[in-house]
Amino acid sequence: DLTKQKNPVFFLRRCKLRGNSMSLKEEERKALVALYWGKCEETLQDARCNREQKRWNATVNRLYYALFHAITALFVNDGVAVSSHQGAKIRFGKEYVLTGLATEAEGNNPNLFGFSLT
Repeated sequence: DLTKQKNPVFFLRRCKLRGNSMSLKEEERKALVALYWGKCEETLQDARCNREQKRWNATVNRLYYALFHAITALFVNDGVAVSSHQGAKIRFGKEYVLTGLATEAEGNNPNLFGFSLT
């Protein structure tokens, strides 16, 4: 049962992919979004801890992954399938920036999701 799992990647791989969209039951979609968002929050907390220790490379790395998990949650919520980090970047531009759901500046701005290290 997806709602009891902690590894969203395992279940994302089990999803039926059709073209560039996902086929998930509503309960599965909501659970997967929650799992990815949880991963985002945990990774963001890691970034804060690294910042406190002045571990700048690790901080940047954790921020990158926090944003990646947040965008993946958005994609799952909207039924957009991606299989790589580069694919996520391209699809965000195609699905959100080009359609006007996000501005070009937002597409290039990590503050899009309101991340803060403080």
